[in-house]
Amino acid sequence: MWACRARGVTEACCNRHVPETIARKHVAMLSVENMGIHSIRLAPAEEKRLAGDGYYFLLLRHGQVYWLDDNSNAILEPGNLVVVPRGGERYLRSGRFEESVLVGFVLCPFWLEGLLTLKEKMLLENWLNSLKYPHFIQRDHAAAQFLSVIDSVDSLGDPSELPARIKALEVLALLLGEIKLTQEDLLNGRALTSCEARMRRFFDALTVLELRALSLERVAESCGCSSRHAGRVFRRCFGSSFRTKQTDIRMEKAAALLADGEMAVESVAETCGFGDGQSLGLAFRRRYGVSPREWARSKGARSKAQH
Repeated sequence: MWACRARGVTEACCNRHVPETIARKHVAMLSVENMGIHSIRLAPAEEKRLAGDGYYFLLLRHGQVYWLDDNSNAILEPGNLVVVPRGGERYLRSGRFEESVLVGFVLCPFWLEGLLTLKEKMLLENWLNSLKYPHFIQRDHAAAQFLSVIDSVDSLGDPSELPARIKALEVLALLLGEIKLTQEDLLNGRALTSCEARMRRFFDALTVLELRALSLERVAESCGCSSRHAGRVFRRCFGSSFRTKQTDIRMEKAAALLADGEMAVESVAETCGFGDGQSLGLAFRRRYGVSPREWARSKGARSKAQH
C-alpha cells in the first residue's frame, strides 16, 4: 500500500540554475490555512515553499513536480498521493516545460478534536509522527482515486466552506481505514479484563474535545471501579496516565490558540481547562520552555513573515 521513494533527484533534474542560498531568498510561500480541498497551480519551473506546521496531502493531477527538503528529494508522479511530514524547509518545484496542477489539503490533527475519539487520534498521530520523508500512496489506492476523480475543485467553492472540507475528511477517512491497531496491539496481545473492556467502550464513544473537560472520577464511575484503579487501567489501555494524556490534549489546543493570536492568555487558559493564566503559564514553560505570551509573539512574527 505505502511506497516511500528514495532521495534521488539530482541538481540537474530539479533544474537548479542558481545557487540554492540565492534562489531560496525569493521563493513564494504556498499557504493552505484550512482543511478544505485546494487547487494548486505551479507555472513552469516555479518553486514554492510549504507554509505552516501542518501535514500536506497532495495529488499531482497534471505536469511534473519535484519535492525538495532538507533531507530528501523525490519526483511526484501524476495520480499518486503524497503525504508530506511537517517541520523543516519543504519545497515544491514544477518541471521546466509545462504548468503543474495539484489538488490537496493540509491537516493539523487538533482540528479534528470534535470528530476523533482518543484511539483514532492516537492512531492518526502515531502514523503521522512516524513520517520522516514524504510517503507516496499509489494511484490505485482508494484515497488517491477519490482525489483524482474530483471533476473540478473550483466546483466545490470556497475551500473553507463545508463541501470542500467534507471531501478532505473523506480522503482522510479512506487513509485511516488502512491504519489498523487492534486492542490486542495496544495491550501486548493479552485479553481485555472486564474493566478494560468497559473503559474501551466508554472512550470509543467520546471525542477528544469531550476528553479535555473529563475527570478521572467520571471515568471511574462509568467503568464501575475506583479512581485509583481507573487510572491504572487507563495507563494499560492508552500508554500514559490519564492526567498526562489530558494535559497533552489541552496543551496542543492552547498552543494552537495562542499561535492564532485571537485570544488573550486568560481566555485560552479557561477554554483549554487550565483554570487561569498562571496554571497555563507553568504548564507551558514545562512543555515548551517559554511563556504563553512569548510563544504567541514568536508564532505571530513567523506568520507575518510568511505573508
